[in-house]
Amino acid sequence: MNHIGIYFACVFAVLLAVTFGLIFLARATKWKPKPIKPVWAVLVICLADFVAGSVCSFFGRDIHILYWWLIGLPIAAVLFPLIFVSTNLFVRLVLSSVFFVAKRFQSKR
Repeated sequence: MNHIGIYFACVFAVLLAVTFGLIFLARATKWKPKPIKPVWAVLVICLADFVAGSVCSFFGRDIHILYWWLIGLPIAAVLFPLIFVSTNLFVRLVLSSVFFVAKRFQSKR
């Protein structure tokens, strides 16, 4: 595969197929998920990050790739909530301003 678009389309298709396969398997077996503790969720995320970094550094033949993956985890843990919270607040501010202006125009008629 020489074209990068075909590569990413194939990766996306495989991820989509695996996801739907797991969904159909869970529905067929009437699987009821149990809630997991936050500690286990954090450990799974850290392990997935380590495995992904290890695989990328192995195929890239550079240990520094793993370091960047491991450094990116705490950065993402801090920045993603900040981005989501600030976006949520900005959207609420804009929508409340729009509705306030709309209400003012409606009351003048």
